[in-house]
Amino acid sequence: MIKQNIDKLKAWAKRLKSEIYTLYVAMRDPRTPPHAKLFAMLVVGYALSPIDLIPDFIPVLGLLDDLILLPLGIVLLKKLIPPIVMAASRRQADALIRSGLPASRNAAMIVVAIWALVLTCAIWWAVNRILYPPANQRDDWQLESINPDSSNQPTQINDSSDPQSQTPANESSPAQSDRDRGRSRER
Repeated sequence: MIKQNIDKLKAWAKRLKSEIYTLYVAMRDPRTPPHAKLFAMLVVGYALSPIDLIPDFIPVLGLLDDLILLPLGIVLLKKLIPPIVMAASRRQADALIRSGLPASRNAAMIVVAIWALVLTCAIWWAVNRILYPPANQRDDWQLESINPDSSNQPTQINDSSDPQSQTPANESSPAQSDRDRGRSRER
């Protein structure tokens, strides 16, 4: 029973591999619509990428992306790509698989560069988040290191509604005096 299930899985994986190469060939066909080419690039790139959206070592979830996302993408692409193109691409893909698959160093370099960029951005974000947390999440010692002159005494707030905090009329600033003189002329 287990051997039968393993054989079924191997056959399914072989068909999936064949479909991915068929989509690869169809993606390069000029008769394929542009939106289907773009979606095919995503599906084929994801299928051939050495890095998964959900890593395979995570139990159950790691295999769900391969068991759900790829077949779903293949089904959608079969509906987007014309049947004539799919038939011709299937014949070309079978011939390609029999003759040995070409290795594209350029495609491999692009995939590695994209993942390196994603990893670099993630590390940069994590380091900045740890070293420079947002102001509302800083501890007291971090705030003191930012503003070393501040003491633990509360600051005084000058409230203009308090009559004692207002300056007397004879001690007003020059700009205030100019404004006051302008008002008296207007009246």
